Amino acid sequence: MFAKLAAHHSDKLGTAEDEFYDFNIAMNFRALATCLHEFIDPDVEPSFEEPLRPDQAVQHVFALQLMNETNLHQAACMRAGLRRSWYDVERDYGELRLTKRRRRSALTLIDVPAQADLLQTIMGLKDGQAEQSEDAVYFAFASAKEHLKFVCEANPRSWANFEKATGVSAELLTGFSGFLVFLDFAAREVGHSLAYTDELLKKLAEIYKYAFPDSAVDADNVMALVQQFSLTAEQSCKLLLPVPFFRFGGRYLRYVGFKKIMAPAMGLLTILVRMHDNAWNNTVGSTLARAADVLAAVLPSFDRLKVAVRRNLKGGGDVDLALYDVESRHLLLCEVKTVYDKHRTVLHMHRFEEAKVNVARAVGQLRDATSAVNSGAVDMHALFQKKLPQPLKVSTGLLTWFDPVDLTIGTPDEDILSLNFATFRLLLDQSKGDVDLLCRTTWELRNIWCVSELQRIDLQTEFPTNIEVQIPVLDSAADFKSLSLTPLTRVLLDHLPALPDAWRMSDLQEEVVSYSSDTVAALGDQSA
Repeated sequence: MFAKLAAHHSDKLGTAEDEFYDFNIAMNFRALATCLHEFIDPDVEPSFEEPLRPDQAVQHVFALQLMNETNLHQAACMRAGLRRSWYDVERDYGELRLTKRRRRSALTLIDVPAQADLLQTIMGLKDGQAEQSEDAVYFAFASAKEHLKFVCEANPRSWANFEKATGVSAELLTGFSGFLVFLDFAAREVGHSLAYTDELLKKLAEIYKYAFPDSAVDADNVMALVQQFSLTAEQSCKLLLPVPFFRFGGRYLRYVGFKKIMAPAMGLLTILVRMHDNAWNNTVGSTLARAADVLAAVLPSFDRLKVAVRRNLKGGGDVDLALYDVESRHLLLCEVKTVYDKHRTVLHMHRFEEAKVNVARAVGQLRDATSAVNSGAVDMHALFQKKLPQPLKVSTGLLTWFDPVDLTIGTPDEDILSLNFATFRLLLDQSKGDVDLLCRTTWELRNIWCVSELQRIDLQTEFPTNIEVQIPVLDSAADFKSLSLTPLTRVLLDHLPALPDAWRMSDLQEEVVSYSSDTVAALGDQSA
């Protein structure tokens, strides 16, 4: 029953039928894992028969756990500075407002087309292919070895050693990711239980192999993979690790939302790394700095653009990736981080920012590198092995792997651009190697935010309180008509969902929270 409730909420979250404010799939998983661990008696043999009707007691317990997760989330948002509390004395009314930090922006919205573009490039797909939906993009990523390109090719020998230590190859990892997507399809078509037996999984793997003969997953190895990538509810809670299956009562209880927390292959890689920490640290984990080489290899090339990777600087320090536009003499220095947020919750956001990315250290390295170039201590020959004039301008960027998050906006270091690999590659391609255009467009897109809806939140106070909840829609084009945006920014905005131009004259005026004033404050003084 708990699993069915979690599956129901997983299907609704992020859709027009979403009844929850500021809630996500990862929090839904935490609620399910906690309920399975704390409210199921392990000494009682479970029944896997389909319930005839919803159990109100179970619904009540699950709802309380969802509320607890929401409260933890909101408290974490306040501590991390993602929200601030506001109170109107005259109206006796409160709001929880979003700050610039971690607001969704136009820059994060182009992640889906950017991922699709990257996939087509590294898989050698033909141009002119029909536009793909978000689900199609992630299904393709799940079932293609290219999804793990940056990890596998950073140091092929290290990856081969990791495969040997775990017994799971890249083909098996991505093939099993595709199998998880297939299980969703099969469940919708057949309507079978979320509690799988060995026999059912083997039969489904046989069908999957028949449909996708190139897959490395079949009836002979599927159970070894299911066991590898499943945990008990207690283990999942202890390790804070989302899994596709819970080992429960002699069966495997599937969490429907696993593939929505992050791309399936990355979710499975997370489990594999966590279960084989030493093997990872002694192989791939110690050589991931070389991922900058792989990133550089998939960047588009232009005559005006010089590219360098992994350069040590005179006097100490290093640069992961450097781009030099010989026409504008604009240098872009980048820190490359082949890490990702395995939790996807604000409650554990600090682990990603501080322990994984180590934003403070990355910022310090970029500042030191910029100073070295500006002072003349480091010339362009040291970076590009060519005689080039010193740059007229130096910009910096922090590149993350998959997560479409901006780690520096709303901080004292927001002059440092922050975006993921795929988005960076797309913008560079659209900029035709013009680093001025690349940097300015990125700056503009990160300062154009999705609007929010005001939703009522019960804080157990005597006065009513609303909370701002963002939706994936931007302000209207008319709101930014007076701004000197780059032509590329306007082209990209034309392909993103936005409010109608006359929305301020409609009922939406009372329902929508716009951040266009923040946009004008950030971009209004830019020169054309």
